[in-house]
This record gives sequence, structure tokens and C-alpha cells, in this order.
Amino acid sequence: MSVRYLFHLLTSIRNGTPAAAKDYHMPEKQFRDTLSFFEKQGYLEPNRRHPLSPISNGHILTSKGMKFLEEHKHLESEMPLEKGQIPHWVRFQGRTYIAPGKAVKVTAPVTGAHSYADWARSLTACYEACLAQGRQSQLMIGNRATNNQIRAVESKLGKRLPESLRSVISGFSKQVNFHWFLHESEKPLVLRTHAQTYRSDNENVPEFKERHIDSGGYLDGGLWDLDQLEALEHIREDLDYLDEEGGRTYWADSLLFCRHGNGSYFGIDHTSGEVLYLSMDGIMHGWRLGYDFAAFMHHWIHVGCAGHWGQDFMLFSSASAPFVDHTSDNALIVKQRLGLQHLKPQ
Repeated sequence: MSVRYLFHLLTSIRNGTPAAAKDYHMPEKQFRDTLSFFEKQGYLEPNRRHPLSPISNGHILTSKGMKFLEEHKHLESEMPLEKGQIPHWVRFQGRTYIAPGKAVKVTAPVTGAHSYADWARSLTACYEACLAQGRQSQLMIGNRATNNQIRAVESKLGKRLPESLRSVISGFSKQVNFHWFLHESEKPLVLRTHAQTYRSDNENVPEFKERHIDSGGYLDGGLWDLDQLEALEHIREDLDYLDEEGGRTYWADSLLFCRHGNGSYFGIDHTSGEVLYLSMDGIMHGWRLGYDFAAFMHHWIHVGCAGHWGQDFMLFSSASAPFVDHTSDNALIVKQRLGLQHLKPQ
């Protein structure tokens, strides 16, 4: 569980305004489980004098809890004043928080129907450039989804699809298959970490200096497919056990929309709407790829959907946010190699 979540929860109890599950857009059982976990860790103890007191949530802070607040008091200055931003903030694992409304202006341009032509143009340009260079590549952009098709899938899932995903599949395409591989005679793209790459305290991020990228997109399941969401949901249900007790429930909280064939997936967080990298081996697990589905695809498509492993996507981040950014330094290198540098997204 993130440091910010614990800080906000302890602060709310200390101030007599205890947070509830709804404040974090969290299931009640999960919220209660985290309270029990923090109690076991020694940050909280039962309020035996007033166990049902509405100003304590049944708990009071221990000396360890008070010490934690003192050691992390710098977080007070970045804690959002708007309640609607709390779910984003408590799930943030970077060093400096940027409110979603600000982050989207910097790293995730608004992508409405007017930008879908850019997506198709960029995908086609990358596909044609790969074929011209003798590389293996495939591109298929399906029809738009009808409202009935979307509702049918939602009925099977038992939940409404994230709004950004809904907009894309109804306004652009319900299925996009795209992949490319460099020719075996070609040298891979060598990308390196540098000062402009996002720095995170996510414990799942391994130390590395460079990555060799020789492919983009995904061969097996494509970038997304409305008709495969139900099958991916069954896979996700089987992976719930990988969520750590008392920690972030990435698997339980996500809708999977893309499988990589290497034990990793792309998912959409049901609470924040962000796109996450989810991995069975834990490497890069929980890395935030995009502000929402459309923003992630906007940036990834305009860098030729380059990358395969979690560390690859980290290299396309900017100093201000972990999201894939097609204007980042490494993205510009890839665009040049793939022949996409002349395309100017609108």
C-alpha cells in the first residue's frame, strides 16, 4: 500500500475526520482489510474507550503511527484539497505528485474524435515503413463498436467499461491489431535512461541503464479487442491471488485489455482510469503508462507502439510523469528510426 494512502488515513483519524472506503473509491472489504493490516503493522490500535466513535473509525494512532506522520509531514503540502483527487493521490507512487488535471495538459493531450485520423495515419505510416524496410509487420483496424455490442460485453463482465475505452471503441475501432519486428539483420534500438526519464519510488522498478528494443505492438492479441475483454477478465480473476495482502490490489482493481505473451498485461484501473503495466513476475508491476486509455494510446501509437517489456515503456516517460510521452527524448529517437518524425499529431 502506498505511503500516501497510509499518510492520508492516519491524518484523517488523528484529525477526527476518519476517511471511509468511498473516499478512496475502494470496496468496503478492501478498506477494512487495510485497516486490519495497518493495525498489525503497529500504526493503529483499537479505540477501546470509544470503539464505535464516528471520529476515530474504531481506531486510534499508536506512537508508531504518530512518528510516521511526523517523518512524512512534507506530504501535507501536496495533499489535494478536492476530495475527487484523493483516490489518484493515495495511489500515486512517484516523488512529486501532479494533479490529474495538470498532468493531462503536460503529458496527455486531449484526444477526441478529431485525433483518431491521426492514429490511423500514424499506424499506417509505421506499417508501410516497416514493409518497405523488409520488416515483419501487420495492421488491422476494425469497425467501430455499436452501443449494442458494448452493452453486450458489459453485461457479460457485470460492469461498465471505463469511459475513455468506451469512447475509443465507439468512436474509432473496437479492435486494432498491430505489430512489427526489426529484421534480424538490423541492429536494435538502444535507448538509455537519463535525467529526463521519470524517477519513481515504485519498488518493482529494477535498476538498468539501457534497453534494446526490436519490436512494437503485440502479435497475439493486438492492441485491444472488445470481443476479447471477457476472456481477459477470466484470466484476471485467476491472477487475483498475486495481489499482496494489505497492499495495492492491482489485479483486482483493473480491467485487462491487452496480453503480451510474456506474462504481462495492460490494464485500466477502475478507480483512477489510468493505464497500468501488470506483470506476473512483479517486474515493473503497477507502472503507470497513461492518464487514461485514450491518452496512453495517443502517445504510444505516435511512437510506433514501440516496446515490449515494462522497462521499455519507462524509457518513454518524461521527467514530470511516468506516462508514455511521444515527445520524450527517447520517443524522438524511435520516431526517427521508424520514419515517423514527419508526422505532427493534431
